[in-house]
Amino acid sequence: MRIPLFRWVDKVVGSVLCFLLGLARLRRSHPQVKDVLVIKLWAVGESVLTLPMIAALKEKYPNASVTVLCRKRNAAVYGHPLVNHVLLFEGTHLLQLFRKFHSFDLVFDCEPYLNVSALLGWWLGKFMVGFDHGVRRLLYTSRVQYNDNQHVVQTYADMLAPLGLSARPNLLVPLSYTTNDEQRITLLLKEQGISSSDVVIGMCQSVAESGRWRKWPAERYSVLADRLIEKFGVRIVLVGGGDTVENNDVIREACTHKGSVLNLGGKTSLKDLFALMKHFKLFISNDTGPMHIAAAQGVPTIGLFGPNLPTRFAPFGKGNVALYEKQWCSPCINVHRGNFPECFNPDKGACMKLISIESVFDACARILKLHLKGSS
Repeated sequence: MRIPLFRWVDKVVGSVLCFLLGLARLRRSHPQVKDVLVIKLWAVGESVLTLPMIAALKEKYPNASVTVLCRKRNAAVYGHPLVNHVLLFEGTHLLQLFRKFHSFDLVFDCEPYLNVSALLGWWLGKFMVGFDHGVRRLLYTSRVQYNDNQHVVQTYADMLAPLGLSARPNLLVPLSYTTNDEQRITLLLKEQGISSSDVVIGMCQSVAESGRWRKWPAERYSVLADRLIEKFGVRIVLVGGGDTVENNDVIREACTHKGSVLNLGGKTSLKDLFALMKHFKLFISNDTGPMHIAAAQGVPTIGLFGPNLPTRFAPFGKGNVALYEKQWCSPCINVHRGNFPECFNPDKGACMKLISIESVFDACARILKLHLKGSS
């Protein structure tokens, strides 16, 4: 189902179902924390941001069994020691979900606005925690505020408050990958002439289907890459999904030093990307999933923002940088209300164009000088 149609069905049909089922919602004062379900159906980047909440839960309740309900596209995030089981919300797995009526003592609905996630939680769990907005709130046993004025990592951590937990994460949880993933990436880089002594910088100009106006112009990535190569002698690796190959080629071909620019768009799985990030000394990205993956893997990360606010989605962790220039029409994205509008500024993508090449280069230079100083 196409995303706009899915959102329309979720909003219209889902709202009606949430209202009707909410009238019969049974209230329980205290949940057991034995069999726990976390629902996260959308967005790889936000999935990464749920892991600190799961880590805090497991620290308090180490014997709890945590299951995550997700999609194939973000399931790799949850192939992690913190997660005991993964369930897929996909066509061939729906019968399995149907059979799990009230199988979970406690459900965390980590979707910021979808009704379908609340409906799934209502079916699967006995006690459900979710955000306090929209008609779906009627289905939740306990509700927490979605705070637009803090980072989403903390907003997810706040979902533990009904258990009496006050978690304050300051780092993301590193993402898991296998030895085979690491060996595959090491071989791939070697085949492309990149050695362990090279200073490698990753870049991501792609974004997910929603909010496509989050892109910093491709030509600016090209200029930035050339300047970094000339100044620091680095190698540049362009990443992204299968649909980014052509766009990355455009960036590479526009570079004067294209021999030092490698396009790995579409050549890595999500697990491969987790391993690849460990080879980068710096990562520069639009506001999208790979930005959060880089931050989780401990890579100094520079995030470029326009339609969305870094207050909520900056690369999380000490030393990371978010660049944002306020525009009259931004922010136009509001995740917890499900607002992902087309750019209505006559100068399409004007907010991203306000970020200058100089400001990004200066941020890169500060990070690279610290790295080069530390390795000398």
